[in-house]
Amino acid sequence: MRVEQPHWVELQREENFEDLEYYLNQYMSGGKSFRHPQMIVVILFRENLYSQYKLMFDKFRMASQVITNRNARSFNASKASNILRQINSKMRGDLFDMKFPAVMDQLNTMLIGIDVCHSGR
Repeated sequence: MRVEQPHWVELQREENFEDLEYYLNQYMSGGKSFRHPQMIVVILFRENLYSQYKLMFDKFRMASQVITNRNARSFNASKASNILRQINSKMRGDLFDMKFPAVMDQLNTMLIGIDVCHSGR
């Protein structure tokens, strides 16, 4: 998969969704042909705007990762790893690759995974 250089947009006011929609349309219709971004990554200062941003990206059918200011301020390797996993998953990448014994190829086996690790606040 070929990945282009990122296209940067900085809004003067985060709550200005008209500007956001304008920049999204400009990006997609700019150039010689229609472009649809593979992933939108946003660092959002005001967390209360999170759902509105997600709705905007859903409107354009764009995969998005919104990082809140709280997470950006206390950024570390663990948070970076989790964000990259989320982005990879949203781009239909595999999170884990498991090898099973060859004998399981002959069996009718169902593997069930459950996420039991949730960080508390």
